[in-house]
Amino acid sequence: MVNRTGEPEHRTPDREAPTNLPTPQTKLRQSDRLRRNPPIKQEPREENELQMLRRMMLNQQEMMQRQQESMQRQQETVQQLAQQVNLLSGQASTANTPATVQENPEQEAQQEEEDREIDSEDELEEFVGNLIDTNTRTGRAITQFMKITKTVRKPMTLAGASNYLAWSKAILKVARQVDTEKIILERQETSPRPETSKISQYWNVQNKWLHGLIDSTISAQAREHFEESDSLSAYKLWEAVRTAFQERPEIQRESLFTELIRMTPQSAGSERNYIMRFLAIRVECERLGFKIHDYILHDILKANITPRWREFIQNRFDMACQSGANLPEKDLEGLLKDILHRIPKKDQKKRGS
Repeated sequence: MVNRTGEPEHRTPDREAPTNLPTPQTKLRQSDRLRRNPPIKQEPREENELQMLRRMMLNQQEMMQRQQESMQRQQETVQQLAQQVNLLSGQASTANTPATVQENPEQEAQQEEEDREIDSEDELEEFVGNLIDTNTRTGRAITQFMKITKTVRKPMTLAGASNYLAWSKAILKVARQVDTEKIILERQETSPRPETSKISQYWNVQNKWLHGLIDSTISAQAREHFEESDSLSAYKLWEAVRTAFQERPEIQRESLFTELIRMTPQSAGSERNYIMRFLAIRVECERLGFKIHDYILHDILKANITPRWREFIQNRFDMACQSGANLPEKDLEGLLKDILHRIPKKDQKKRGS
């Protein structure tokens, strides 16, 4: 076979040609290709795995270092707190007094109320000391009254509307024990007998003591809700507190009527206390515009009074029917005062002895 150049083409048989040896033209083409596109140098697989392990170890070391730093900061914080606790406990132990390191507002308010009570008692003692003459009947009565007031227990503290009802009952109970509740129930701003100097003298002592009692049981928080009067009238102070914290009239009426139905001489403490509280509830209901008919009150009284006074009421009823006089249920107030007059004053005799 002859090529286009006219030179004979020498070919070796295909089965004898070495296929694994590159020809000069192939080498030239490969070298030219390598110059244009140099191959990316690939690291051995073993070197890649070693580098990966090194990076993992470095990451773990960094994490451990951060954890150690965090733990160190926590330990420093705990040590600082422990130092503060030790400092506070050391101050408390070295003080060795019942007072706390820092008083809270409630303790300060309580201390203020106690100081107010002490001042009130001191003023009353000075007032009475300058007022009475123990050689006179009035002076001896005032002295006896002051002795009785020292035996009564101070009622609860008024916090606000939440415990006003219980507080008012407690004040009236204490006032009843020393026979001063009439100042509140009868709304006495001044002496009921101003023309009689002896009665006015005795009333002034009672009023000043009752004012001090009410004033000493009002918390600082409760005082923010009403304006105090310059007057030392116990009733005016009572009325100012009542106006600020009393419940709605319908709730008061329901509460008073429930108390009236459930009250007994045993729950009131004595027959005398029961009758006096019965009268007070009747007056309070009328003041609230809640008129309870006397025949209803008469039935409640007969149901709850002790047997001897129940028999007394029935005998009065039978006598009125026979004589044609007014029935006891038509003059309930007179009946209650008659019973009150007949009950012996055992409690007062015991206190006086």
